[in-house]
Amino acid sequence: TCPQCQTPFTVEFWLTVDAGERPDLAARCRDGSIHVVTCPNGHSGMLGAPLLYHDRSQQQLFLAYPPGMPEAEIQNAGNQLVQKLRSQLLILPGSSYLDMPKAIPLELLSAAIDNRLEEALAELQARAEALQNDPTIAAAMRVLQEHPTLVETILAWMGLDVWQDSKIF
Repeated sequence: TCPQCQTPFTVEFWLTVDAGERPDLAARCRDGSIHVVTCPNGHSGMLGAPLLYHDRSQQQLFLAYPPGMPEAEIQNAGNQLVQKLRSQLLILPGSSYLDMPKAIPLELLSAAIDNRLEEALAELQARAEALQNDPTIAAAMRVLQEHPTLVETILAWMGLDVWQDSKIF
């Protein structure tokens, strides 16, 4: 069901991608579209599902998780997906990389596949620091800290499904 227009629709999505078997899906992992879905009315969004990415030739195993996924769920999903992958693979000597996937946010999967994870993390850290040093952001944060009721009201308003409902605020 589309969260914007409530239209039910069916999607095909992947929990495991083996780059050697499905280079088309590996390309979608690289371009960030692997979990993007669009409803019949044209509303797009990301699925809130984890993804295990495997590339034997690069000895890569990443567990990409969506924003807000609790750590216990990440670990549980990782264990289940790795177990399923291992049951489908011929385990060769030197395959110890299969013992522990590297858990990363889904939005960093492309950078991890391209061996640019450290660079991407450094860039995100620099952006976060720039935001912390921005006087406008600092002033907004002070207002939010001083007025918790305002924060609750804004969050409630943001959680509304229908534009018509927002008029009650």
